[in-house]
Amino acid sequence: MYNILEKVFFGDTLVLKFRNIQFWNDLIIGGVKYMYEQDYIIRMNNEVIRTMVKLLLNKDTGVPVNISEGTIKSENKKMLEAANGQSGIDNIKKMEEEILTLVDADKEGALEKALVFYGYLNELTEDALLLKNYSHEKIKKGLKIIAERYGILNVIDLIYR
Repeated sequence: MYNILEKVFFGDTLVLKFRNIQFWNDLIIGGVKYMYEQDYIIRMNNEVIRTMVKLLLNKDTGVPVNISEGTIKSENKKMLEAANGQSGIDNIKKMEEEILTLVDADKEGALEKALVFYGYLNELTEDALLLKNYSHEKIKKGLKIIAERYGILNVIDLIYR
């Protein structure tokens, strides 16, 4: 039998953390549904970012954000480093609001900056995002706002189905 370390509720889903579990497949209750849902949202967010890069920037990319390759602009890299150092929802929300304001104003590079920002956040684990009072579901909402602004919300909704 497994020893339960912690019980945590995420909405209506109970997630149980166990001691001595080697495979998630061993866990057939509570947390599995949540884990699979989060994995699905992460994959769909990545697909949406890749699709938006292709449709709106006419670039083909396999990975939305690749910091190690140094393929992003230095200003975007500084923004990501600032996001990584933030703590709490106010700072991430502030950064998100600034980016969405740039997108609404149709500033040069705003779309790329927004996609890099959401791509970076999407690479973080759900636990890391929850520590900052954020989630992959909020990333999804932000991507949908951008898609609506650029007139491709219907295409993006097809991916999220």
